[in-house]
Amino acid sequence: MSKHTLPGDIAPTMLDCEVCLQEIPSSVADHAEADDYVANLCGLSCYQQWRQRSEKQNACKTPRTDSLVPTPQPHQ
Repeated sequence: MSKHTLPGDIAPTMLDCEVCLQEIPSSVADHAEADDYVANLCGLSCYQQWRQRSEKQNACKTPRTDSLVPTPQPHQ
């Protein structure tokens, strides 16, 4: 038994920070919602890095509007 754990104590659920992979208790994790999942982050610095990385990835997925051919509209 660890010297920090009392008998009957429940160990906290641990999560990995999405950016630095530091192990953090779920009770103190900052959660950032992404498109398909929730990112667990240990603090503001990692949140800012995650946000910048996310914005760069989304910029790569955005189609260029100048290369799109307009869709013909049906006659009314």
